[in-house]
Amino acid sequence: MIMAGVFLISASAAFAQDAIQLPTSVRPLNASVIREKMLDTRVQRDDIKNTIKNVQENFKTQTSVLRQDTKEKIKEASSSPERREILKNAVDARKDIVEDRRASTTVIKNQLRTLVRQHVGVIIQRFSIALKQFDNLTNRIQSRIDKLKAGGIDTSSADAVFATAKNAVLQAKADVQALSDLVAQVNEASDAKTVRTQVETAVKKATVSIKAAHDALEAVAKDLVALVRSQNKNPRATSTVENNQ
Repeated sequence: MIMAGVFLISASAAFAQDAIQLPTSVRPLNASVIREKMLDTRVQRDDIKNTIKNVQENFKTQTSVLRQDTKEKIKEASSSPERREILKNAVDARKDIVEDRRASTTVIKNQLRTLVRQHVGVIIQRFSIALKQFDNLTNRIQSRIDKLKAGGIDTSSADAVFATAKNAVLQAKADVQALSDLVAQVNEASDAKTVRTQVETAVKKATVSIKAAHDALEAVAKDLVALVRSQNKNPRATSTVENNQ
């Protein structure tokens, strides 16, 4: 039983020491990377806004020209049938202008939706990788804690810290899912300014949650290291517990 206890402590020490250094891919997406992605999104969004502005200005210009042209033609018309024909043609022409504007606006909004999904999708992908790593690490930590308990070691402190870490991971998952759902809901009717604000807020919230989960899991690893080191300093305590079981 003494040898089993020593082996268990050694194995747990190796795990805990390794767990402190979380893989690079687990670490939260660097703030500078997020800023770069959002800046790129802003640049392209500004291009889209300029295009929208041009469409609106063209609509006003075309409408104004049509109105003025119609007035002049009506003044020059010599009969009622001729004036009615001029008005009918003006109505048809305005419908065409409105339809062109609507088509251009639809294309622009589709570009906005694609832009949001493309750039925020990169961030969501990184977040998803982190969450997967968190799950793997959570399973490893649970396995080691179970083995320590089986060896008669009191893991109450690690259990408390681990419970906090698991809640942090759940919160991170919820925030990343909320971001993903938000992006999926962007459509032709979405307002560009509203989408921008909502997405930036959701990204920041998910980033904070990812970092909190990362830090919480790291805290568990450190607690396990401290626990294992204390057992290594007093291996008799472990063997005594085991012999009394």
